[in-house]
Amino acid sequence: MVKDGGKEEIIAVANLAKRCLNLNGKKRPTMREVAMELEAIKRSRGGFTIEQNHEGGICQS
Repeated sequence: MVKDGGKEEIIAVANLAKRCLNLNGKKRPTMREVAMELEAIKRSRGGFTIEQNHEGGICQS
């Protein structure tokens, strides 16, 4: 993503990651919301792909 993503995409993913780390679980996004936001970022530029790894986590490449 660093090579292909623009500044806006990097900031969007960083902000999403920050929300995922919130200690208050009610303020963290659900995995569905995370996936939807990552897809929206992907569609906005098409600069990187999002894959689900074998452990159920989301990876970017």
